[in-house]
Amino acid sequence: MINTNENNLNQTDSSAAECTSSDVTRQDEDALFSNMTFEELRQANEKFIKERNWHQFHSPRNVLFAMVGEVGELAEIFQWKGEVSEGLPGE
Repeated sequence: MINTNENNLNQTDSSAAECTSSDVTRQDEDALFSNMTFEELRQANEKFIKERNWHQFHSPRNVLFAMVGEVGELAEIFQWKGEVSEGLPGE
């Protein structure tokens, strides 16, 4: 469940919570988010959602269907590959 307590959003001093998508490149995002705690990431995500008024779309049903769609796209990649080795490529 998403915590919408505004006090929790203000407690973070992570620079990620202050960034917008136009402020950083993909490489900057990778470096920025790789050092974040899960709580800092959750707060940055909550701030991003709140700024865009997306809470109206984040009912459990809508989130579930969005996840199912994304999983379907991922499954499509592996559908005709046959057996794949364990783990991710390049590990």
